[in-house]
Amino acid sequence: MRSYHLVPRAIVVAGRHLLLVRDTAGVRAPSPARWHLPGGEVLTGETPQRAVERIVRLRTGLSVNVEGCLDAVAKRGADPSSGKPAPLLHLFFLCRPAPDAEPSLLPADAGDALPLDWLSHDSPATEPVGPPGGADWGWTDIGSGIAALRHDVVGAWVVPYLNRLATPIT
Repeated sequence: MRSYHLVPRAIVVAGRHLLLVRDTAGVRAPSPARWHLPGGEVLTGETPQRAVERIVRLRTGLSVNVEGCLDAVAKRGADPSSGKPAPLLHLFFLCRPAPDAEPSLLPADAGDALPLDWLSHDSPATEPVGPPGGADWGWTDIGSGIAALRHDVVGAWVVPYLNRLATPIT
């Protein structure tokens, strides 16, 4: 029987905005300087849903509510706790900011969405590209977020779901 390391991932959506994070270069950063969905390891005694809430709060300060599991992908990769190759099971949880979330951590509105060049992968790692203030997380419009995820592990249902959210209702 194959044993997988669980890697819960958060798809945090606020209106037509998507939350992305970026890791700095290091031992456990498989894609340093690239923007991706927040995720990490499940601690002992923790459910994957609680892990997602904890990870987002630690990375951003934002409190989120998990609405459900949107997708799962089994793939070989780097174990989040050790960095060693291992079979991973990525679980993608749809999340929304909690009602008591700090308003200053939320996107203002669709007109203030960060442009696609905010997510540029062409800049050298020594010149970080990111939200104002050099933070390692930020909001972008869903369309730009989908473009940024082209290098990331995402389930087959994730991008179509985000595309539906990004399509204006007429």
